[in-house]
Amino acid sequence: MTIASFILTILIQIGAPIALGWWLHRRYKVGWGIFGVGVLTFLGSQVVHLPLLGALNRLPASARFLLDPMIYPLNYALVLGLLAGICEETARWVGFRLLKKRGRRWGSALMLGAGHGGVESILVGVTVLINLVVFALVRSGGTVGFLPAETIAEVQAQMDAFFGLPFLTPLAGAVERIFALVLQVTLTVMVWLSLAPRPGGQKPRFGGLWFVGAVLFHTLIDALAVWLSLAGWSAWAVEGVLAGLALISVVFLVQVRRRVRGWEQAEPLPVPEAAAEPDFPELQP
Repeated sequence: MTIASFILTILIQIGAPIALGWWLHRRYKVGWGIFGVGVLTFLGSQVVHLPLLGALNRLPASARFLLDPMIYPLNYALVLGLLAGICEETARWVGFRLLKKRGRRWGSALMLGAGHGGVESILVGVTVLINLVVFALVRSGGTVGFLPAETIAEVQAQMDAFFGLPFLTPLAGAVERIFALVLQVTLTVMVWLSLAPRPGGQKPRFGGLWFVGAVLFHTLIDALAVWLSLAGWSAWAVEGVLAGLALISVVFLVQVRRRVRGWEQAEPLPVPEAAAEPDFPELQP
């Protein structure tokens, strides 16, 4: 049953973002290239994010003490959340700037968000798949012969714990990815609102505040997940909090869509693939 649960989790983690991208492609006539830009924004953000996380371990002892997750879990959670927010929202902002006119449409904002959050979900799913295959091989004895004798008992204990998980436990990872995908799309729309010009070429209202809001919302999401986990909350309890944030995000997206529909009706924007030109005018920050 545990293996079946992991397989279902992997299918959701890999399949959900692809299904979302396919639906957006059909619904809004947005090319998969926008999805690819979203993938690149996530990967690009990690090029900066991961070294910054490594730099935390090289801080002076006094600073590391203030970030000790066992002593100051809230400090630790906030710093991790803020680093993720700054890196990922900046990468999204760069992605929309590179898209220029092709990134103006509502469907483009959703598709870039699906790519950004989708590749994260797919990478998690692939990692779970690799771990499952390795653990299954070790459990069957296929690779035990290559392990040092003194570690075989330890590995066997880990395998027993892994395959002894309740059926629902692995599914928490799938549920988390669905909520995370909703939140990633919402964050992308917030960054898009800071850039996309309004009808008549007007500059976005409160453009900078939308970007700052995206960074702060991202910080809140990640910090809550880390802090509550360190506080001993169960995986499902943490998912309940993320579900609440995802529900708020859905309401936000519906309200923004209503406003954007009015903009597009006032001044229809061309389909990205049909409107490609050598030089697109820059979006107004």
